[in-house]
Amino acid sequence: MKVLITGGTGSVGAELVKRFTANGKFEVWFTYHSNAGKANLLSQKYHCRAILPEDIGNDFDIIINNAGIVNSLVSCEDVLLENWDETLKVNLTLPFIIIKKNLPHMKERGWGRIINISSIYGVRAEEDVTPYTVSKHGLIGLTKSVAKEYAQYGITCNAICPGTIVSELSERLANYYTSSEEEKREYFAELNNAIPAKRLVYPKEIADFAYFVSSEEAAYINGATLMIDGGYTI
Repeated sequence: MKVLITGGTGSVGAELVKRFTANGKFEVWFTYHSNAGKANLLSQKYHCRAILPEDIGNDFDIIINNAGIVNSLVSCEDVLLENWDETLKVNLTLPFIIIKKNLPHMKERGWGRIINISSIYGVRAEEDVTPYTVSKHGLIGLTKSVAKEYAQYGITCNAICPGTIVSELSERLANYYTSSEEEKREYFAELNNAIPAKRLVYPKEIADFAYFVSSEEAAYINGATLMIDGGYTI
């Protein structure tokens, strides 16, 4: 069975690659954007294939649309059109293209799993990240539409919505919003305190969850918006 993971060199992507290659059950391919060095290391370590997004084929059985960007941290009136366009392209249009391209193969096989990694900001809003919030809301809409249209062919499409992740992106955002290590510690403390579980989510937890959602045991889970946020959005 052939698996595609987009954004394989990020914190969550690398855990997804590790999880889906763990038992040798799947032929795993993952995409990368610019980090060719890390992509090469991952492909060698986990015996999988690294490709650029433009090289994605049309014969995948499991698709995990994980790639995503945050490139605008300003109020709506100050968002640059090029940042809006890039965010929507990576976070929403690319998943649509990948899904569209692979649905005929899944229909013919009578089986398929599509997992879109959205965000808690796919169900709620936050200040100063309008393009990201809109793209993640749109990804949930895409998930529901595909799920409803293709359930009859044995294909499921679900969205996983993580809260703030222990990741490189979270570190970059913390560095953007703070100017010292003390401020950074306070920033993460405030994030943790706002979550009932009092901690951030780990990439491995997301990867394990995605693995289950892709399984035969999860065949009746379809069109769902699955929160993994420690109770933050309750």
